[in-house]
Amino acid sequence: MVTKRILSLATLDRIFLSATGHVNIDLDGLKEFGKILERYGLEILKSAVKMKDHAKRKTIKGKDIELALNLVKEFDIGFVD
Repeated sequence: MVTKRILSLATLDRIFLSATGHVNIDLDGLKEFGKILERYGLEILKSAVKMKDHAKRKTIKGKDIELALNLVKEFDIGFVD
């Protein structure tokens, strides 16, 4: 099954370069990095939506993202296959 990337390879490369400075990464490494970022990001956003819904708001706020990040980190939500 082919899945469509959300983040472009160019964006992933810029993120990687800003974090590492000058370290090279091959295409497979960049793709794997992208998969992990997308998967983690989507889990955070799903949790943030639940926070927003629980607060009976229409808008996700920064505090929803923060709480969702802490939940995802604490429980490894989405990273247990």
